[in-house]
Amino acid sequence: MILNTDKTVIITTYVSNIISHDCEFLVNDVTLTPSLETKLLGVIVHNKLSFNNHADYLVAKCNSRLF
Repeated sequence: MILNTDKTVIITTYVSNIISHDCEFLVNDVTLTPSLETKLLGVIVHNKLSFNNHADYLVAKCNSRLF
């Protein structure tokens, strides 16, 4: 199986705020930087495993469809 680096997103989860986010990963000569959130199967997941951003996204989407 070949990894598609265009679709690959790295999210680092952690318990405390001590870990820095300035690390980079090198895969197939492509540098990947971690992101704070991503959309996975239609659900927005934050690196702290919080779904607040997903709830905000759904509320905004529902409000736009109602009006």
